[in-house]
Amino acid sequence: MSGFKAGFNKFGNVIEHKADDTSKLVMNAVKSAVAANTPVRTGYLKSRWKVVRRKLLNYSLVNDAPYALYVEEGTSRHAGAHMLKKGIQQTKGISLGAKAAAGAAAISRSKK
Repeated sequence: MSGFKAGFNKFGNVIEHKADDTSKLVMNAVKSAVAANTPVRTGYLKSRWKVVRRKLLNYSLVNDAPYALYVEEGTSRHAGAHMLKKGIQQTKGISLGAKAAAGAAAISRSKK
């Protein structure tokens, strides 16, 4: 492999991993906002929020409490808390700023 091609591949890997790190940071910010909007009786529901990496650049926010969906969407007797919707709304601007900053940082580090 030529020196240029090897350098280009290395640069691509750096960018890819920095983007993955940024995705994880953004998802953790969303997780914090969602947890802050989660109603608390015992603390179990709030403690069950987890960021799960599915593959490179693919993260999910999950809650395995059996009643999480009922609290989120509500029932015929109780209004939904809409903690996911609220948390995502609160963190909407973070993703673009964080991605731009991480991309710039990765580019500056790769030049050194």
